[in-house]
Amino acid sequence: MEGGEARGVELSGGMRLEASRFVASAIDFPQTVRLAGEEHFGPTLSQAARDFKWASHSLATLHLALEEPPRYASTAFEPDVDRAYNLVYGADDTAQVRECFEDVKRGELPRLIGNGACNTLFDPTYAPAGKHAAFWWPFAPYAFKEGGADAWDERRDEYAEKVLDAWRPYAPNLTQENVLGKYLFTPLDIERRSATMVRGSHHVGAYLPEQLGINRPHPDVSDYRTPIGGLYLCGASSHVGGAVTGGPGYNAANAIADDLKIEKYWTPVRPPGE
Repeated sequence: MEGGEARGVELSGGMRLEASRFVASAIDFPQTVRLAGEEHFGPTLSQAARDFKWASHSLATLHLALEEPPRYASTAFEPDVDRAYNLVYGADDTAQVRECFEDVKRGELPRLIGNGACNTLFDPTYAPAGKHAAFWWPFAPYAFKEGGADAWDERRDEYAEKVLDAWRPYAPNLTQENVLGKYLFTPLDIERRSATMVRGSHHVGAYLPEQLGINRPHPDVSDYRTPIGGLYLCGASSHVGGAVTGGPGYNAANAIADDLKIEKYWTPVRPPGE
């Protein structure tokens, strides 16, 4: 920071990366405020950063190395199921979905509901020739009622087997002979791998009315501009949210281009109503 303007980034080892025109932060809003300094954001935004809510649920991902791809029992009435990229399974009605999230809220391993795919059906390079890789993303708590978040490390193999047992009724060919290897990537692993996904919050902040649309992350910075000159927000804690939409980066790029009078090499999406 120099003269109220963002001038670059200083790494933990002391190295400074200088910025000549702007700094774009893909780090979550609360952490951006902490790193830049609350004194530059004022009391309202500083409090908003402290009050930012993380998701009350997370995901556990079971990765499988397979001899052959999953073959689903539902092909008995819809043969194309085995050719679908994304499959959602685990619940037949809203009551079961509600049951799942109530278990998560209590810190228990819930009824396993989620979506999954077999990547190698569409990109064979995910696995050695002739082999396959598949995954399932069921919802899960970040921390357990007994053992907290560390329970994921202590009971990873046990939970991996539980998830596989819940998957098998849908894909009966996931036998011991077919499954060459398995690994459960836990909500705790999510947090460890990405500092912005606090408590395994895979959308980088809860999807609540007070944190959506113009409220994401706060009305005063919902246009991707911050009180610090040259510092912009472009991460998933900004509108439109989510971890892989690309929307926040696109919107921030438009704001930066407008402010700096940079010619846009892309074709901007027209605002709603135009």
